[in-house]
Amino acid sequence: MVPKSDENARNEKRLQFEAEAARQFALERYDVLDTPAEASFDHITMAMKLALDVPFAGISFMDGDRLWFKSKSGLSPTEIPRDISFCDFAIAQQEPLIVEDTLRDERFRENPVVIDRPFFRSYLGVPLITPDGSR
Repeated sequence: MVPKSDENARNEKRLQFEAEAARQFALERYDVLDTPAEASFDHITMAMKLALDVPFAGISFMDGDRLWFKSKSGLSPTEIPRDISFCDFAIAQQEPLIVEDTLRDERFRENPVVIDRPFFRSYLGVPLITPDGSR
């Protein structure tokens, strides 16, 4: 017989795998990755940047191994590796991810975008959720 904690851990991993597969399928279905800039996304990005009075704002999508920016203002890269992305944490929850001080948050204080350019000091990420529940 398998101990309950091992069974729970396997079930959790299976659920995470299924959620990631569904999320990747949704990205493919919406056909948004690596597409040209669109005014509607850029208007939202600029509105967020102005309303929050921040140096950077963007709309991004998480591919298997990268974070790709559909729209951005105040930052030059068009993509960054997924393993340093704050968005990986944001898509893991239903509510917005708010990090008031990245230097004090153990998840992010050693992150390359915190300790080096662009020196992120705070973060607000809101997962985009499809009608079928994929983030």
